Amino acid sequence: MIWIQQIPVRQSPIACPFCGFTLRELSASGKVGCATCYEHYSEVLQPYIRKLSNGASHVGSVPASAGPEAAIKYRLQGLEKELMLAIAEQRFERCAELRDEISQLKGAIQ
Repeated sequence: MIWIQQIPVRQSPIACPFCGFTLRELSASGKVGCATCYEHYSEVLQPYIRKLSNGASHVGSVPASAGPEAAIKYRLQGLEKELMLAIAEQRFERCAELRDEISQLKGAIQ
């Protein structure tokens, strides 16, 4: 498990413009003060979110009643978004991995 308390606290007193939560408070509590904190401290939080969730954003799950094809299509959408990000960041090795996984999943639903 990765703890937010590991965040290095800067000397800057800049607080969240919405709730006033500071980086020092974030580091001490391991929690953000409001939804705006995620945007305000995104540069600091992104590496931790990526490590915890295998990606930069949270995606829900597909209900089992939707069937396996719906779950595959949902997974494909996430992989295609991740591929676009990897292309933008010029992480070509990851692009190749994603391309292969996308091709495999597309073959599974045809």
